[in-house]
Amino acid sequence: MSPSDRGMLLVCVDAFPAIRQADAVLRTSGLTYTTMTESGDTMVRKRSEVGIKENARTAYHRSLSELGASPASRGRVKAAPAHPAKLTGLRRLLG
Repeated sequence: MSPSDRGMLLVCVDAFPAIRQADAVLRTSGLTYTTMTESGDTMVRKRSEVGIKENARTAYHRSLSELGASPASRGRVKAAPAHPAKLTGLRRLLG
């Protein structure tokens, strides 16, 4: 794993518990809740956890793809060399 992959791994690690936490709330409370409008009508609204779960799942899926951890992305991602050659000066800057 390269140093630039660490941020993507952090996204993946942060997203998974958010999915689980939102899912737990949705299992017990449902996808919607009701509230009263100023005129006294009942309004059914989507729980905020629905959006939280959707966003976390998207981030999780994208981070897995970027890291090469999904079947579709494995062919696009190349493993870093086991012992990269030491780069100095201009070679390090240019990559």
